[in-house]
Amino acid sequence: MSGIFISHSSRDRQAAEEMAARLRAHGYQSLFLDFDPADGIPAGRDWEREIYAGLRSCSGVVVLCSAHSMASDWCFAEITHARALGKRLFPVLIGECTLRALLLDTQVVDLRADPDDGYARLWRGMRGAGLDPADSFAWESGRAPYPGLAPFQAADAAVYFGREEEQRRCLDALAQMRRYGGERLLVVVGASGCGKSSLVRAGVLPRVARMPDWRVLGPMRPLRRPDEELARVLAAAQAPPGQAAAGQAPGRRGERHDFGDDAAVAAATGDIGVALAAAFASAPERPAALLVV
Repeated sequence: MSGIFISHSSRDRQAAEEMAARLRAHGYQSLFLDFDPADGIPAGRDWEREIYAGLRSCSGVVVLCSAHSMASDWCFAEITHARALGKRLFPVLIGECTLRALLLDTQVVDLRADPDDGYARLWRGMRGAGLDPADSFAWESGRAPYPGLAPFQAADAAVYFGREEEQRRCLDALAQMRRYGGERLLVVVGASGCGKSSLVRAGVLPRVARMPDWRVLGPMRPLRRPDEELARVLAAAQAPPGQAAAGQAPGRRGERHDFGDDAAVAAATGDIGVALAAAFASAPERPAALLVV
C-alpha cells in the first residue's frame, strides 16, 4: 500500500532518494520507491509484479524527468500504466531532457534553477489534487487491510476511508474546545456496530496525535476498575520511551508526556476527579490532554 509512487531511472538514484526524503519531511509517509529498504520491493519478490501493484495502489505518481528516465522503456511503461489507471502524474524536471509526448499535457515542476520554489509548487499541486500530507500514513506491508469484526486501529489509518466528513466534524469540535474552552466532552454516538470505534481510533486519533497542541491518552476501557485503568494510562504516558505499560501506546512514539505527579498519584489512589483535573489542567507551556474512553 503506497500513497505516492516515485518513478525514476536507476541512474538517478540520488535524486530519487532526495525526493523521498523531501516527501517524508513534508508529511507524505506512505511511499513506493523500488530500492528503498522499508518502502521498496522486498528481497525475493517478482519486481515487475511489485511495481504494477505499487502503481495500482498509489494515489499519485511523481515522475523524475531526466535524459535517463525519458530514454528508459521501463519508465515509459510506468507512466503509461499510471495514466491507464487514472493516476495523477506530477512530472518533476531534474535534468535537461526532452519530455515524452504523453507528459506534455501536464504542468511540469522544474527543480533545476530554484529547488525550494520548485518543491513549493509541487506541494501546492499535490494538495490541489487531493493528496494532503495530513492524510498520509505509513502502512505495514504485512498487515491485513481489513481487520474483520474488530475495529480499525491507528495502524490502519493508511487504509481507513469513507468517514472524512465525520472525521472533520470531530477535529473541528476538538479545535473549538482547545481554542475557546468551555465544553470538555466530545461524545461519538451511533448504533452498535456502525463504526464508532474505527472512526475514533483510525480516523481521528492518528490525526490528533500529529498536532503539537494535543497529547493523546488511551484509548482506555473503564472495565470494572476505571481508577486502575486511568492510572495505567497516565503512568504509560509519563513512562520513559520504551517503558510504556503493556498494551498502552502513547500518542507519539518515543515521547514522554509530563502531566505532573498529582495526576498519576491521584489516579493510583482512586481519586479519578483529582487525577483528571491534574492531567487536563490548562497551562500555556504544555499541550492539552485528550483522554479517549
